[in-house]
Amino acid sequence: MRRWLSEWLQALGAVLRSPTARQKEAHARYCHTISAAGLIGGVTLLFSESALTMFSVVRATAMLVVAVVLFISGMLFNEEP
Repeated sequence: MRRWLSEWLQALGAVLRSPTARQKEAHARYCHTISAAGLIGGVTLLFSESALTMFSVVRATAMLVVAVVLFISGMLFNEEP
């Protein structure tokens, strides 16, 4: 079991250190998809609350900030070398 885990972690490390172009594109698409979900969720949260409280505004703002960070991460993953 330990040998299998060690081999798996080494393979994961190799993929993270030097991903292929297709893996970078997949990571970029994933970041953009989650970014869109965060944006939609943040806006939906604001419009679905019956009374806006400070807590709901903070939650929506946090979701929107994470969405922007993921969008930028996706752009960086998709950048040509």
